[in-house]
Amino acid sequence: AAAVVWVNVPALARGTTFAMYWQSAAAAAKSVGAGGAWASYVGVWHMNEPSGEPVADATGHNLTATPAGNATAQMVAAAGPVGNARVNQTSAQHNRLLVPSYDAYGLGGAFTLSMYFKPTAANNWFRLASRSEDYNNKAWFDVQNNSGKFAEYYVGNTKITLPGAGQNVWTHLTLAIDGTSLKAYVDGAGLDEATLQKAFVDNGKQFAIGGFSNGTEPSLTGLYDEVRLSKGAQSADYAVLAYQ
Repeated sequence: AAAVVWVNVPALARGTTFAMYWQSAAAAAKSVGAGGAWASYVGVWHMNEPSGEPVADATGHNLTATPAGNATAQMVAAAGPVGNARVNQTSAQHNRLLVPSYDAYGLGGAFTLSMYFKPTAANNWFRLASRSEDYNNKAWFDVQNNSGKFAEYYVGNTKITLPGAGQNVWTHLTLAIDGTSLKAYVDGAGLDEATLQKAFVDNGKQFAIGGFSNGTEPSLTGLYDEVRLSKGAQSADYAVLAYQ
């Protein structure tokens, strides 16, 4: 038998160890709900729901991700790095998950996004995630592929290269943004820091996972899983633990 169990540890860094035990009748029962386990996040989407269904926000903030595009026909479930993943089988329908505006949580231009993704086709300029309805407005958050090159992406106007990312390869990406600069981590390993050409702002728009917010730009053809959004620029330790 197998189980996926989320544990809320007050402080954790590389090198920390902890033990788990069970089946002790003398142990006092103690548990927290999903909102307690993910209380420090703005949104967490595990992608464990069946094909075509909305994806719950594990934080308890009710930022449910709703399928858009040809949702029931194309947004299917498959095995991912952590439980299920979502699949965009084609970019043609501009499939994506749409999350309501999270302006109320005050992220502004300082936040961290982490996710697993696996492209299965080379669509030019496909989006991994976006909070934009105008690709010319670089103050609106947008992560787009560079013309079908699987290892090259733009975060706004800032170009990043993801070593090892490729077609049919699962890659874990963490983007830590502090308002003026960006740090990108691939599979827990840090890349060079880059200065943002323009700071991101809250804009009242929906947050799109696997595509562009209003569906006018290409979506990822492939799979994505375990998408997490938190306030502030997280550390290198966070990137390692999010990947592992």
